[in-house]
Amino acid sequence: MLKTITLLFSFLLGRFNSGSHEALLSPDEIIDKALSKLRGLMSTLALGAIATIFLTAGFLGAFYNLLLQLDTTGRMGSNAVIVGGIGLFVMGLVIFAIAGRSPSSQLVRSAVKSQTRSSAKQERAVSPLEEALAMLILDHVKEREYLRETRRRQSERSFHSERPSRADETTQASVH
Repeated sequence: MLKTITLLFSFLLGRFNSGSHEALLSPDEIIDKALSKLRGLMSTLALGAIATIFLTAGFLGAFYNLLLQLDTTGRMGSNAVIVGGIGLFVMGLVIFAIAGRSPSSQLVRSAVKSQTRSSAKQERAVSPLEEALAMLILDHVKEREYLRETRRRQSERSFHSERPSRADETTQASVH
């Protein structure tokens, strides 16, 4: 049982080698490997959160101070708050770049890619029963549209045949 679990975890961690069983990891090594991947993932997420805070604080601080200057003096100028806000914004961009290039972010990107691939496969997979039902409903709708159109044409024809022509109207008006 333990060898099966070890084989499964070593396969999931990317260390599977079907040629020899020497590449299999012990349970302690599996736990260490999983923890290191988890730490990398958590550090990437933490860097992303910190970068978001820096971007937001820097932009809002600089923007607020610029608007405050415009409101009070009627012109915009540079001061320490604006420079600090721009600095925080740039630091946030740098942290995002660092977090995006870290090896643990590869794990995040691969997870997102696999999730989008699986959702695309689910969207494309349509059962024959659903397809047949959709075709049946579409056929019914088109038949209803056709019947509605023929009824409209018949009512127009009957309206025009009951209505007296212009020549008949002028002759009746001249007789009276």
